[in-house]
Amino acid sequence: MRLTALLLGLVTIVSSVAVADSPVKWAPYAAQLQLVSFDSATSSAVFRGKLALRGRLFFDFDHDADGRAVDVLFARLVPDKQTRKRLPAIVSGPFAAPINFVHLGPPERLLSMALGQAEADRLSHGDGKSVSVDADVVISEFRVAVECDSRIYAAIPVSVTRAKGPVIVAQNKLHGC
Repeated sequence: MRLTALLLGLVTIVSSVAVADSPVKWAPYAAQLQLVSFDSATSSAVFRGKLALRGRLFFDFDHDADGRAVDVLFARLVPDKQTRKRLPAIVSGPFAAPINFVHLGPPERLLSMALGQAEADRLSHGDGKSVSVDADVVISEFRVAVECDSRIYAAIPVSVTRAKGPVIVAQNKLHGC
């Protein structure tokens, strides 16, 4: 038990030193998330801990030559204002950026969790380019990285529950790298 506590303490100290030595500055975030790794060379980090998020969940679909959806490409949560305040955003340093959305995966499983399997199958093989729904998402891990010379935020969800509100099927996709 003492060895485990010592090792956890060393990991915390090493993580704190790595963050303190880097030019990255974090916005305040929820105490439920604990920094478990930080790579100053790539400016990437991993946080662990269960945290409930709320926002609008968007699913983008891949299409065949006839314009019919054939697969779920991406799942992204656009967090509400209160949720954004509880997530670790990089506010200064390399590629500092606010959290506009959080990538989630695997998208097929999340669509099914949010809407039920029958509705997920119907929508992911229909004419829409994307679907969005208000949702409550519980995460177990939050990741911060750089991709395409941009800051990205991603999470591993444990559960997704559809909140009250409409399911919106859109013909236009979200744009971006």
